[in-house]
Amino acid sequence: MKILCFLLSFLLPLSAFAQAPTTPEQYCQKGLAKADKGDFEGALIDYDAAISLNPQYAAAYSARGHAKLVKRDLNGAIADFDIATRLDPQNGFPFGERGIAEQAKGELDHALLDYDQAIKLRPTEAIGYYDRGNVEEAKGDLNGAIADFDRAIELKPTYAKAYANRASVEFRQGDLLRGQVDSGKAHSLDSNYSGSEPPVPKWLSQLSAPEKAALDRATENNDNTGLVTQHIIPPDKGGDGTFTISIVIKHAGFLDFQLPVVDGLRVSGTSTSTVVTQQNGSVFMESFAVTPLHPGDFTIPAFDVHVPNGQVLHVQKMELHVADKATPDQSSASPVHNPTQQTNSQPPPNDQPASSAPGVD
Repeated sequence: MKILCFLLSFLLPLSAFAQAPTTPEQYCQKGLAKADKGDFEGALIDYDAAISLNPQYAAAYSARGHAKLVKRDLNGAIADFDIATRLDPQNGFPFGERGIAEQAKGELDHALLDYDQAIKLRPTEAIGYYDRGNVEEAKGDLNGAIADFDRAIELKPTYAKAYANRASVEFRQGDLLRGQVDSGKAHSLDSNYSGSEPPVPKWLSQLSAPEKAALDRATENNDNTGLVTQHIIPPDKGGDGTFTISIVIKHAGFLDFQLPVVDGLRVSGTSTSTVVTQQNGSVFMESFAVTPLHPGDFTIPAFDVHVPNGQVLHVQKMELHVADKATPDQSSASPVHNPTQQTNSQPPPNDQPASSAPGVD
């Protein structure tokens, strides 16, 4: 999708970008530039303009669907990907993106069909196999998950997340030797993984005693127990000011969710997912690198995580205080550690802001 918009804009005179856009291609390219900077609201305006000028512009629907996916408007994203796949059925991108939205809603069977089609159309792209492997694991097809993670790693030997997720499946299968090897490989490619058995992000060693107790309680049995803890690590002194935010959920398999979009905060790339196995169970963890763009106080609003079994987990708001660069050691965070209760209610309308799309590589 992005390549398509780029190629279309490349054919335009360079002078066209020195003035206000007038063509669908120019609006699409302008929207992509805004999205790259994290301005998804502005990008949506430009994608709307592109579509109003050309209602048959498949790439603009794909781009707008991605922006809606980033903002957690899952139903709106699926609607746009429906149109994009109808207008351009040979493009694998909107099928894969629609699968991500469906997976986030817990519609695993639909997601699996879309990932199948995305892989059929883009058989040499590792992300499709990675995404499908996660769904297969969530559905209990561990052998299928291993096969897809194998293929993802074959296509992209530096795919740290694929090694980590394959290790998690191997640990679940009792194949500790292969799990340890993959865990170590994940760590060698991405230091966010500890390289221990099983792979865990470094923040785990920094949990407070109450958090560790909550984690232990969550793994005392194998049924879903919902949200375990939210944890924030303030920036290192002398670093770039990046906070690490980790959210821990008791759930068998992987989930796709993102932090809400907040002006002035940049979420670097996609999140890092892994499963930690304790003595009697497993917990799913999602970690985000959040970099403030300027000093000030920031609030990441509360949001919901939809679990494939129909549960809705409520993540409480988190507050960050970012001091002036002259006093970086005064930057702090106020994570909420008390877990909230999950419900079995239907998901609310997906019109709440969120951040960058899950599963996007």
